[in-house]
Amino acid sequence: MSILEAFLKLQQEELDWQDEALCNQTDPEAFFPETMYEAKDAVAICQMCPVVNQCLEYAIKNNETSGVWGGVDFTIRGRVSEKRINNAINLRRKGLSPKAVDAEIRSRSSKNRWS
Repeated sequence: MSILEAFLKLQQEELDWQDEALCNQTDPEAFFPETMYEAKDAVAICQMCPVVNQCLEYAIKNNETSGVWGGVDFTIRGRVSEKRINNAINLRRKGLSPKAVDAEIRSRSSKNRWS
């Protein structure tokens, strides 16, 4: 086996989790919403997904800047959104479910909007 073949095999093994992802069975556009409100449908799907943690780690590792990954809306819309994404990632790493993270981030966003 050549080095290239070994690398490609390793790369494929790192993505095998995607075969189990629930997003593969739904409309892909749901995972690239235009607004935070529209992201709630994708987050609900993530809540039930068996590979939600692998998905989040993949997004972090690959510096994703758009879409819902691992129950977190990674669509960057300025500095406030980057802070929201970092908060969501930290909450997920602490073990909160995607649904709980989404509720917490939405709660923080609405509080900040009015303060």
